[in-house]
Amino acid sequence: MKVLHILAAGDVGGIEVLCKNIIKNANWDNRICVLFKEGSIYEELKVDGYNIFSLKDCNNKVFKIAKRLSNYCVKEKIDIVTVHHGGLTINIIYILIHRLLKSKKENIKFVRYLHGSFDKYSFGNSKNKFKNYLIKYFMQKAFDISDMLIFISQAVKISFEKKFKLGNNEIVYNGIDSKFFCDIKHKNKTESLRLIYVGRLYKTKGISILISACKILKDQKVDFKLIIVGEGEEKENLEKQVIQYELEEIVSFVGKQNNVIDWLDNADIFIYPSIWEEGFGISVVEAMSRGCIPITFKRGGLPEIIDSGKNGFLVDKIDEKELAQKIKEVDQLNNEKQNEVREKAVEKARKYTIQKTINSLESIYKLVLK
Repeated sequence: MKVLHILAAGDVGGIEVLCKNIIKNANWDNRICVLFKEGSIYEELKVDGYNIFSLKDCNNKVFKIAKRLSNYCVKEKIDIVTVHHGGLTINIIYILIHRLLKSKKENIKFVRYLHGSFDKYSFGNSKNKFKNYLIKYFMQKAFDISDMLIFISQAVKISFEKKFKLGNNEIVYNGIDSKFFCDIKHKNKTESLRLIYVGRLYKTKGISILISACKILKDQKVDFKLIIVGEGEEKENLEKQVIQYELEEIVSFVGKQNNVIDWLDNADIFIYPSIWEEGFGISVVEAMSRGCIPITFKRGGLPEIIDSGKNGFLVDKIDEKELAQKIKEVDQLNNEKQNEVREKAVEKARKYTIQKTINSLESIYKLVLK
């Protein structure tokens, strides 16, 4: 079985990490193509000798990309084309590849992988109404030609059901690398609370709300530190916000880190203040696997991971006061209760391993090929 995974880019992100883990751990033939931008994951897989290639030289020309990929699929005898990113341009390319292959009477199967909810932060958020129409139009066309749709959570599926007619579909939760379950460090309540965020620094991730919550905690004389791991377009604005609130001694930006496990092991609470309908939250699962207590807003697929009050905590309202109050409440839990939550967090995280994801995908791909 040969599967071609098509990505917009090859930099660090949830989709890219998932595809990296699939190509490294699955026992069938996986290839990855990045269309517009390479990046660290692309380079890592290239250096390690995995089957990954770039069409960056096509300069975003959709017909050229579609023709190159359709020829590749025929030459390499690809069985399944799986597209992961969800923008307008990629859907058009996906449809063109399908048409070109059908014109050649190739019986290659098509799978559309949906990693994010359909909401104003991810699709249809253009001020141009015609562009919004095109986004929905080509998304539906992409669904219509797909042999299978894969959603990463029930929440993602529901968000698309409200707007589109769906065909055959399955839910496959993302999984994390087995290394996250090795040598898990025991944690005890510390005098100074250690908070951490890991992820991209985008507006939709709500980090500015987290920093505002930190200002409230500081004013309430809570003893704590916050580490922010990651890079992104909002970094400069967030750094200015930290200076404005005089939080330089409390909030630290450490950039992109390869040894994320070490950072999680030195934290008590993982804050994930995403304000959009988060598809799943793979970094939340990674944090839970290391015994960090997660606190997130009640958005998207996050309630499918977190049983509030048992293995983590959900904040109903997107608000810095509510977030600060929940952080304070968790900090005030006694050591026994915190450890109970940590143990249940690790237990829940074990349900989301990359091997379980791969097993589910293999079953779906075999079904599609029947």
